[in-house]
Amino acid sequence: MAVGDTDVTICNKSLLLLGAEAITSFSDGSPAAQACNTIYKEVKFSTLGMYKWSFTIAKTQLSRDSNTPQNEWTYQYLFPNDMLIGVPEAVRTSSTPGAQLFKDWEVGQAASGVAVLRTDATEIHIDYQKAVGEGSMPSYFVTLLA
Repeated sequence: MAVGDTDVTICNKSLLLLGAEAITSFSDGSPAAQACNTIYKEVKFSTLGMYKWSFTIAKTQLSRDSNTPQNEWTYQYLFPNDMLIGVPEAVRTSSTPGAQLFKDWEVGQAASGVAVLRTDATEIHIDYQKAVGEGSMPSYFVTLLA
């Protein structure tokens, strides 16, 4: 892992590769800091979402939404806030190791506007791509991101 890396240190690696001067923060008033502030998050999440990186895969049980879907499904489940891509890598109805993949579901939009997983199953577990902090990124990925 690239221990000690932050958004600013990664941007500074990018600036070094470009032959530009380093920044002290995204708000230090320099043109480079303004540019980094404008594009860093978008580039980070886009790069994380390009590939199923092993360090981004997580598992969780979804929480059932208190609202019911207005369609053929019985339940809808809320996705985790740190989910990178709007579709899970795998869906199961149990957390038991080796549990069969479950295919009777769809992704939809709740009345509140958030994405949800709709199904008739009473319990849902997913594998998904999780947004990770800079300190959890391997050095090869930090180099790519820079």
